[in-house]
Amino acid sequence: MSMKNTVAAAVIVVLGIGALPTAANATTPAPTTLAVLTDLRGAQSHAEIDAVMQGAAPVEALADPDTGDILAAMSVRSRALTPVGPGCTSTSACMLRSSGGPYGLTGTGTKTGTWRGVTGVKSGDRRTSFWASNGMAYEYRAGASVTWTKAVTVTKVSR
Repeated sequence: MSMKNTVAAAVIVVLGIGALPTAANATTPAPTTLAVLTDLRGAQSHAEIDAVMQGAAPVEALADPDTGDILAAMSVRSRALTPVGPGCTSTSACMLRSSGGPYGLTGTGTKTGTWRGVTGVKSGDRRTSFWASNGMAYEYRAGASVTWTKAVTVTKVSR
């Protein structure tokens, strides 16, 4: 597949940790990412760019909008929710349990699991969704702290 076809096939995935664009400017790479890609422009061979674009890892790429050609590309770590342990932080998604300590997840993305006895949640610094085994989905704005009237089993968290 040529570099131009790669762009047309929407293979470019814009992901990263700590360098994501905000919702207001989601079409523009974060300044640090753009600086790295600008530095790579002209330093990478077409073979190196193709190797990055065809790899399994998420990719940040700089493209010429007139031609669709990829000018620079780099692999990035995927967004993921990761456990905070033990407990929670003020910015993490937090599940409060009826027994044992709280369970926290930091970052962005989606994580599935089985968290039993959850009596409440805190969204931390981002809008967060919690799915429960009772078929309900709960979405709370950033900064929300919610106590439920009974314990549920949470099966998925997304933020």
